[in-house]
Amino acid sequence: MISSDKTRILKEKGLKVTPQRIAVLEAFDCCCGDNHTAEAIIDIVRKERHNISIGTVYNILEDFVEQDIIRKINTEKDVMRYEHGNSQN
Repeated sequence: MISSDKTRILKEKGLKVTPQRIAVLEAFDCCCGDNHTAEAIIDIVRKERHNISIGTVYNILEDFVEQDIIRKINTEKDVMRYEHGNSQN
């Protein structure tokens, strides 16, 4: 997904477009597969944006869940994973 698509998604959901939010959305495109742990997303984002706090990433993930940009999935091993929501299909 290109950045203009990410910007459009954020705007459609009424979220402010920030470099941090764009970076989290881009992290979903960087990994293999379609669902990721918060830790994997944090690792990807911090490679590009070294100064982003872990709390910021968690807050962004929760905002995205609330806006149905991503979904939160609790696995059978009680590992929380995230996958693209309906807005990204």
